[in-house]
Amino acid sequence: MSDAKTFIKRSNSLPNDFFRCEAAGLEWLNVDGGVRVAKVINVGDNFLEIERVACVSATEKAAYNFGKSLAHTHLAGTHLSDISGFGAAPDNWGKDGYFGPLSDPVKMYNYNGKSIADYLLNGRLLPMVEIGIERGVYTKNDLQKTEKLSETLDTILEPLASSEVFSKPARLHGDLWSGNVLWTKNAVDETEAVLIDPAAHKGCAEEDLAMLALFGAPYYGQIVSGYNSVSPLADGFESRINLFQLYPISGHAVFFGGSYISEYRSMLKRYL
Repeated sequence: MSDAKTFIKRSNSLPNDFFRCEAAGLEWLNVDGGVRVAKVINVGDNFLEIERVACVSATEKAAYNFGKSLAHTHLAGTHLSDISGFGAAPDNWGKDGYFGPLSDPVKMYNYNGKSIADYLLNGRLLPMVEIGIERGVYTKNDLQKTEKLSETLDTILEPLASSEVFSKPARLHGDLWSGNVLWTKNAVDETEAVLIDPAAHKGCAEEDLAMLALFGAPYYGQIVSGYNSVSPLADGFESRINLFQLYPISGHAVFFGGSYISEYRSMLKRYL
């Protein structure tokens, strides 16, 4: 049973390891100097209990500090001498995870790609489009056009591949839209961000920033400025934002249909 200090998510219709995967992700993201993460209190086959966060409104200063802390989260514990591992699960989980709403999550593969391009295309986009074909959301033409990204991705991602930092897998939240960033007062009465509901994995740092932009995080410019002050972004960052939004938009088409289908097709076309 929860009390005023905790919050419980519960479902009997999810895979037995769903909440354990989420708990492992929260614990993996909790690093010194990184963004504050909701504390895991208890977890079982059909529930996850975390600390309850008393929410307040974001401020410009808090957003800037969030960006700084997010950069530290991304950098913490990554294999900086090894470019393999893109799409790999957290070290404390080590198997497939999940992506999507609590009502309809799909498997997010523990891919361990050799490069960002390999992982983004083969570990994320193609599997999601294939799920969409099974559900009647996408067509084989959508799959073929997604496959054509292989012809352009290496060129698009070259600034990341040649970067000392961004060519290495970062420690990602993985579903960092604005609804998964809560704002609260800390012990010294300053506003700070708290992360919830991750789809944690090792990937490209620009993924989390693109997700924050997708549905409009408050003071997004300050978040990016704070991030840049710790880990300067690679050339062309803004031109790649839509690229890293392809996976969540393809997922939204699978989960919700409607205009997300045409949005995915339109965004994909920009990179072909």
